[in-house]
This record gives sequence, structure tokens and C-alpha cells, in this order.
Amino acid sequence: MSSSSIKTLLHRLEVKHDGEVYSDRPPTRWGNRDVFPVPLEQRRYTAVHYISYWSIASLSVTSWAYGGSVVALGLSAGEGIACCVIGSLFVGVFAFLCGHPGAAMHVGYTALARVTFGLYGSYIPVLLLVLENVVFFGIHAYFGGLAATIFINALSPHFMNWKNTLPESAGITSQALIGFVIYFVVFLILLMIHPSKLKHLVWPAALIIAVVFLGLLGWAINANGGTVGNLLAGKIHLSSTDKSFAMLYAISSAAGSSTAFSSRISDWTRFAVTKNSATIPMLVFAPAFGCIGPIFGILGTSAVYSRYQVVEWNPLGLLLYVQETQYTAACRAATFFAGLGLFCAIIMNNLMGKISCAGMDCAGLFPKYITTRRGSYLLTIIGIVIQPWRLVNRSSTFLTVLASFGVFVAPMTGILAADYWIIRRRKWVIPDIYKQDGIYWYTFGVNWRAYVAFIMSFVFDLPGFAASVNHTAIAPGWTRMYDMSYIVNLAIATLIFCCLSFAFPPKGLGVAEAWDDGSVVEDTKVMDPRVEHEEKEERVVEVECLPKSTTA
Repeated sequence: MSSSSIKTLLHRLEVKHDGEVYSDRPPTRWGNRDVFPVPLEQRRYTAVHYISYWSIASLSVTSWAYGGSVVALGLSAGEGIACCVIGSLFVGVFAFLCGHPGAAMHVGYTALARVTFGLYGSYIPVLLLVLENVVFFGIHAYFGGLAATIFINALSPHFMNWKNTLPESAGITSQALIGFVIYFVVFLILLMIHPSKLKHLVWPAALIIAVVFLGLLGWAINANGGTVGNLLAGKIHLSSTDKSFAMLYAISSAAGSSTAFSSRISDWTRFAVTKNSATIPMLVFAPAFGCIGPIFGILGTSAVYSRYQVVEWNPLGLLLYVQETQYTAACRAATFFAGLGLFCAIIMNNLMGKISCAGMDCAGLFPKYITTRRGSYLLTIIGIVIQPWRLVNRSSTFLTVLASFGVFVAPMTGILAADYWIIRRRKWVIPDIYKQDGIYWYTFGVNWRAYVAFIMSFVFDLPGFAASVNHTAIAPGWTRMYDMSYIVNLAIATLIFCCLSFAFPPKGLGVAEAWDDGSVVEDTKVMDPRVEHEEKEERVVEVECLPKSTTA
């Protein structure tokens, strides 16, 4: 292909703003309509929508299964629940710390990463979350396919007993593959909806998943004669030292499993109607829902074990087991609604918690050519290509994938929060986020302070990480360091970054500049569009992150 053909192709791929928001601002190397601050007309999310968001994010198949992993460590149910509570508190606090910039300035995770790591330096933090999103999207998509298989099984005995025609090397059965295809067809249709309009689907999905979780737990307890069974005590005898480290590991796992949700939540808080719309949901409902899923998993699985002598931590596996052993009319009806409910919940979890966020991040990486929608479709295709069922069905690989992301994402979360709240004290020069000659260019586009802190935080985890991947034995100290990577890395990264930033202060500290008029302000104020006209005369200086065409 000639150079002229390549130029023509690239020109055709460029994002166009014709007839849309920011039509007066053409896409650049650093921004397009999906990367610039969210305009007033797209700020539609209220507290109800954010409460629903955290319900969808936290009440999932993986959160139900997490309770089993805690008990498997040798902890009692009470100790496991305590670990879930503490870990979920981490999630809520850091969701608020990292979500506030989005609510206050209506910018997403890409902007947060650029301010802290630099325009070029932001690529690694953004790419890490994109990679994590794609992997977990694929895994949950496979779960969504299983949910489709469950409700089709309930409708058709012929489908349930259909002989598998795929070879064992495929890693998936014929029924599961059909369910996987059905899931993706529905998902691709919903992917066409703009993120600002997904609010209409959020609360129904949250209600559905709540009903499904309550129904599963109620059925399990009722099947066991009204009790939760006897799987609530730790079955492994641990010394006091081992138990302490097991609890620290459980806390680290509980917090680390939702680290990406916390660090990138500004991708959704930027659509908030007011600055405070997302505050209570993040501080209260994020940790609350984060506890409910594992607790339901522990109690439900305990009751099922007492009744059937089968340990099944995955609710999808539990429903498939029930269909295989009790294929009655009542069973078919119950599993149909449970499977359909989980199907809807998994779709919304993937749509809002993974692929849409990853699409936004891709738009931030290549804004001249990629929008949120283009990025979302591209990453969806990648999520199919990686064959996620192989990650799930090979347990060692699956656990390694789950554990590895927290090692790198946790320190990033601490650095992002420290830069916004401690170093810059919530004051940004917003126009400089989108240009190469601004204060966030740092040194050749990279904030070396952030990267020194980032690298130093996880360097001591590398022996434990290598041993986990290669399944080799090393000194217990390295293993314990790796098991507590979330807590340790978060603390080390935050401390080092603050020390370096105070010793070598970056430019622009204490200065805040609006997106539109370039005025310097002392603080940021976000107006509720419903009362904007009532308070118009009282404004002195405020940041209204709007395109010029919509500025009051």
C-alpha cells in the first residue's frame, strides 16, 4: 500500500464532530468529543443511577464465588466476612478519592492519568486498565454464555441433552458455545447506546440482580430445611501467625478485585448531574454491596453443601447442577428466571464496568481516530479472540490472571489519589490536559516522580509474582509480600510519590484554570443544571467544563 493510500485511509478514519457536541472543536492528538469534558446536556446520572451501578458491579458471579476462596484459606465465615468488610471499605474510600475529579470537572480516567503521569506517561496506566478490562470482559462474557445456556436448557430438554460435537481440545461444549454467541449478539446491540444514555438500563438491571441473589440464597436455605448448614467454620487448622497473614491476604484480595472499579470510576462520575450525586453511593453503597455478594456466596454454598454434599461456589455451576439432578417443571421455571436474570446482570456488568470504560480509555489513547464506540467494538472483538473459556477452565491460569493485575493497579490508584488530593489539592489547569505545551507535559511527556513511586512499589513483589506464574517454591517471606500486594504496594507508592513531589514540586501547583474562558480560579464549583439559572447571578468564578457553544 502506497503512502498516499495510507494517508487517505487515515483521513477517512479520523473522528468527525459534524452536527454533534464539540462541533467547533475538531479532534486532535490529545482529545475528541469523548475525551473532552462532558457537556451539560450529557450529565444525566443521579444518586439512584450510581447506587444501581455499584449494585451491578458488586453483585456478580465472581463476588459470589469469592466467599468460597476465603473459607478455603482456613478462615471461618465470620473471619471471612470481616475481611470482606475491610476490603470493601478500601474500595469505597478509593472510589470516592478517584471519582471526585470526574464529578467535579466532568473528565474521565484518561484525564486523571495525564495530570498525574504526564501526557505520554499516562499510556501505561491506561493500557493496564484496558488490558484488565478486556480479560475480565472475556471471562464474564463466557459466564454470560453459560447463563444463556441455563435458560435455554430450561426451555428445551432437547437442547439440554444435546450431544457435544466439539472436540475436548476446544475447551468449550456445543451448548456453551451457542450460549456464548447469543450473549455476544445481544451485547453488540446494546453497545450502540451512548454511555450517557445507559442510565435507563442501570436500575432495572440492579433490581434484577438483587432479586436473583435473594432468590438463590432463599432457595438454598429452604432446600436445606431452613438452615445455612455447617460449612461456616474453617476446616484448616492455622497458627495465629498463619491466620493473620491469611486474613491480610483475604483483605488484599477483596480490595484488589475491585481496584480497577475504584481507580477508573471517574469515567462514570463525569456524567453526574451534580458534584455530590456520586458521593454517597461511593462511600456507602460501594462497600455495602461489596460485602453482600461474598456473604451470600458463603451462606448459599454452605446450605447447598449440607443438602447435596456438593461444593459449588459459582452460582452458574450451581444452577447447571440443579438442572442435571432435578429437571422438574418447578426446577425449569426457577432456573429459567435465575439464568435470565444472571444473563441480564452480566451484560450490564460487562457493558458499564468493563467494555464501555475500556472504550473510553482507548479514545483517550488515540482520540484522533478512536471514539468510545469504536474502541468498545474493537475490544469486544479482542475479548472473543482470547477464548476466555480457556482462562476459566484452567484454574491455575485463571487465578494467576486474577491476582496479577492488583500488583500493578493498586499503586497506580494510590498515586492518582495522592496527586489530586494532597499534591494539587483538587486544582487542575484543564486546558493543559489536551495540549503538549502545558504543565502536564512534565519531562518529555512523563512525570518521573509518579514512575519512580510506581516501580519502587512493586519491585519487591516480583519474586512472589514469578513464583506464582511458574508454580515454584520460594522463601515464605516473598510469598507473603506478594499475597499482601494491594495493601503494601498502595502504601509504598503513595508515600514515595508524596515525598518526591514535595521535594521536587511540579509546575502549576495551586492553580486552577477553566476549560472555556481560561480564567484562573481558586476552587472548582459544579452547578446543578436544574438550579443553574436560579444561581446564575451569584456566580463569581467557577469551572463549567462545557464546550463554548453551550456556555451560559
